[in-house]
Amino acid sequence: DGTCFQFASPEICQNRSFVLQAIQATRAWWLLKFVSAELLADESFVEECRACAGFGLVFTFYENYSCSAMMRKLFKTTVASVPGGTAYQGVMEMLNGAEHGSTATVWFGDELVFGNSADDGNWIHPSGDCGRDNVPVPIGDCDAKWRSPVESRSARQEPDPGESYKCWCCHWIREVRKHHETGAIICCAVSNIYERGWVEEYSAGSSELSDADATALELPREVFRNGQPRGWGEGTIRISKGLSFHRKAPIHSDTRKPLGVGCRWERHVLDNLGFPVYAFFMP
Repeated sequence: DGTCFQFASPEICQNRSFVLQAIQATRAWWLLKFVSAELLADESFVEECRACAGFGLVFTFYENYSCSAMMRKLFKTTVASVPGGTAYQGVMEMLNGAEHGSTATVWFGDELVFGNSADDGNWIHPSGDCGRDNVPVPIGDCDAKWRSPVESRSARQEPDPGESYKCWCCHWIREVRKHHETGAIICCAVSNIYERGWVEEYSAGSSELSDADATALELPREVFRNGQPRGWGEGTIRISKGLSFHRKAPIHSDTRKPLGVGCRWERHVLDNLGFPVYAFFMP
């Protein structure tokens, strides 16, 4: 748990070499939250530490039970992605209820919006604006990104040519960037298991998809610039505090595909935003 650095001695917290090595080893630039005022005042050192963290999804504390929660207690931390399902509302309440916690979410209710794929899955929303958000739908033959229905929580239809619709993906990406630009540490959760009992109570589970299952089901593989944690989408994961959970995403009863399609797209985007995003199995 990187937040244990808060208990380090003053000598360690002002040791430039030690702090830099710790950030290099963990890729957690937020360890700077615990260093001496003297080190924080050194702008070149702070920039060097930030550069050490790189970008993309960081899995250093992925299997830790308490790190994510402690981050939200100690400093500004935003969870940008968490699986839905019946546990979703409960997770949101826990995340937003933390002293410094928040979530990067967008919600359009009954308003029709574009989603994260089009052209029967042949077009996937990029990690930036897609060009559809509030732009009139072209009339006649058009680019693949327009060949998609628009949906709300209560309706689904083909987009009307000449009409403009919002793209929830563009709005979500902007929301994540806004939180990052205001100084929040960005995180994501791969499961919606906030407590062990939620597996039974809410059918909470993982959204990991193994390479083998992706190939068998003809789904995109989850490829991360910093690599997958060992055992991704297979067997069980052992979390600190002695907890174990199944890693494989449950199968949707209707589509017969693994749950978490939206989360897996979000992880792909978060892996390409140009700053580190700290991934945890449990929120």
